[in-house]
Formats: sequence, C-alpha cells, structure tokens
Amino acid sequence: MSLATTTLSVLHITVGASALLAPSFTAAFFGLVPAASSLFVTRLFGSRDLALGLAVWATSGAAGTRDRDRPAAGSRTKNERRGALWIANLVNAIDIVSCVWSYYEGSINTAGVLWGAPGAAFLLLLGVVGIRDVDTM
Repeated sequence: MSLATTTLSVLHITVGASALLAPSFTAAFFGLVPAASSLFVTRLFGSRDLALGLAVWATSGAAGTRDRDRPAAGSRTKNERRGALWIANLVNAIDIVSCVWSYYEGSINTAGVLWGAPGAAFLLLLGVVGIRDVDTM
C-alpha cells in the first residue's frame, strides 16, 4: 500500500473513531459548539469516516491479506482498491463543498472552515495520489 493510501485510511479511521468515542471533542476540534442533540449526528459522521477508512485499508492490501489469497491477475484487487479510493474521493469532495457552504450560510465559524475544507482537500489529494499509485502498479 502506498504512503498516500495508508495515510488516507489512517486519518479517516482516526477521525471516525474520535467522532464515535468523543463526539464533543471532535466537534470542538472543528470549531463547533456541540449541543447534546447534535452528538448523534457527530457519531453518524464518525461511523461513516471509520467505515470509509477501514474500506480503503482493507482493499489496499494492508489488512494482512497474503499474496496467495489474492486473485492471480490482481485486476479484481486493483479494481477494489480503485473503487474504495474513488468513493473516498467523492466523500471528501462533498465534504469540501459542505464545509464552504456551511461557512457562507453562517452555521460554522472560521475555525471550522479552516480545519474542515483544507483537511478534506488534503484527504482528496491523498486519494488522487492513491489512485495514481494503483494505476502504476
């Protein structure tokens, strides 16, 4: 697994686990003032990010899959990797738009947009590099 793909999966897993286990902390990290009723939504975000990170990790060969357990041609494995990375890229692109939209409608503050949009853009960049790495393998 490439460094970009490893980093992408670990960051999604870390943020997802944080949002699930400590939703108030995670919301505050993004500049949000969490209300008790919004912690559920933060946990939903966490489950999505955790699942996304685990999917990228599992399809990238880092989950302990032995070479003899992989398809002989490797095309199915490459397609699975590429598919997981495309889904991650779609989610991260939507997160960028959502973050900027939320900032302009006034529902998040400057700290939120400065953590959220560049963070999602960095994850999107890692996903693009990850796809390039899969295509050059």
